[in-house]
Amino acid sequence: MSLQRATARGVVWSSIERVAGQGLQLATTVLLIRLLTPKDFGLLAMVTVFIGFAMTFSEFGFGSALIQKQDITPQHTSSVFWTNVLLGMAITAIFFFSAPLLASFYNAPLLESLTRALAFTFTINAFSIVPRALLARAMHFQRLAKAEIIAVTIAGISAVCVALVGWGVWALVVQNLIREMTRSLATLLLANWRPEARFSLAAIKDFIKYGSHLSGFQFINYWARNSDNLLIGKYLSVSSLGIYTRAYSILLIPLTQLIGALTQVMFPALSSIQNDIHKVRDVYLRAMGIISFLIYPAMLGLLVAAKPFTLTLLGAHWLDSAYIIQIFCIVSLSQAICNPTGWIYMSQGRTDWMFRWGLFGSTSLIVAIVIGVYFGSIESVAIAYLVATLLITYPCIAIPGKLIQMTFMDVIRAIAPSFICASIMAFLVWCIGATLPETWSASIHLTVQVFSGTIIYLVLAGGFRLKACRELCQITAEQFGVKVEAIIPALGSLGNRYRSLIRK
Repeated sequence: MSLQRATARGVVWSSIERVAGQGLQLATTVLLIRLLTPKDFGLLAMVTVFIGFAMTFSEFGFGSALIQKQDITPQHTSSVFWTNVLLGMAITAIFFFSAPLLASFYNAPLLESLTRALAFTFTINAFSIVPRALLARAMHFQRLAKAEIIAVTIAGISAVCVALVGWGVWALVVQNLIREMTRSLATLLLANWRPEARFSLAAIKDFIKYGSHLSGFQFINYWARNSDNLLIGKYLSVSSLGIYTRAYSILLIPLTQLIGALTQVMFPALSSIQNDIHKVRDVYLRAMGIISFLIYPAMLGLLVAAKPFTLTLLGAHWLDSAYIIQIFCIVSLSQAICNPTGWIYMSQGRTDWMFRWGLFGSTSLIVAIVIGVYFGSIESVAIAYLVATLLITYPCIAIPGKLIQMTFMDVIRAIAPSFICASIMAFLVWCIGATLPETWSASIHLTVQVFSGTIIYLVLAGGFRLKACRELCQITAEQFGVKVEAIIPALGSLGNRYRSLIRK
């Protein structure tokens, strides 16, 4: 199978995994939000700040190194497997015995038992790192999709059942543990790989440089992305943290999951052609066009429909998160083009550059968050985060661009068509929302705005003949045999009529 076909197939299956998995995750989250309180989510967020940080060290970048390295042997895979298992067990022990310190830090006694339970996720996750890397390296994304969907489904059902029984925050703990256990077991079975009883220090040394720089970047980047949770939980309130984290996570689900789905595919694909700089640049810019085509209408549409969205999906007691959601909508416009730059660093083997950029970019975000917390509200934290994100957008793209001879304006040209169409759509959706009767429920407002926004955007995409729209249709046609030849001309015809009306 050619690289282009394998990549297209991988994108499709990775997208299916993310859409299905996160659709189930979103449905579960909405149910749990109805059953639990902001305080429950705040307690979990306090623990996961540290759990997520330690998770970056449990792998030490070895999984990514297995994908990037051109030639690997059974000695490499087995050595990495046992190393990750030992690291996972060690981190589990550290968290288990230091749980009282974390509970004391937040002055929340319940965190001690929560932390000890969640500590076992490190050991469980360690068993799936190598199998996941091998499946991704071989572009077997269909198997990865199956493992993820199975894990999310079983974990979601378990969490809702525990919440219905009345166990509160423990429903979230059960969800995390069962998801990790199911994912690890399913991945091991689907990878059809078993570790050998061998270990080579020399084999591990082949990955140390790459993995250490990647882990260093992940360490810095993690605290840049989570210091807001840490500081809000420490200096504001548990309820404020619950509102902030729900707004952040729900908003960024489309962004993080789309980029995550593409990362699973693009990283191994770009690694396989890492020596052809021009081809890497072309593939990367095409990916930017597709990301902006999918993300920008969702984020700009949500920006103008945040209130009915919050009332419909979360309920009136979460209405304070609507303004936070709007701020993060703007943040996501920048992150949509900044987050994928990791593909360049990693595929080119320059995680040292990645680490140095992380020192600057992440420090800027942390300083901004500290300033926001100083002003004493979650709104000020979100605004500070937004300002810092916008300020570092240019260097975030320009620096890795040098590795593949790509400029900042190359990226802007790739995303401009989608941004323009999405902006027009958002303005029209706002106008539609403003004209709807106030007596209508929030769910009706949201339904009308989502439906009209979708139609308007597709018509605009066809009228302006967006390249990303055509490529997505072609990928769909190739993978599923769907006849889409008539779709683009039809959209183009509607778009031409729309532009004619504007001129009149």
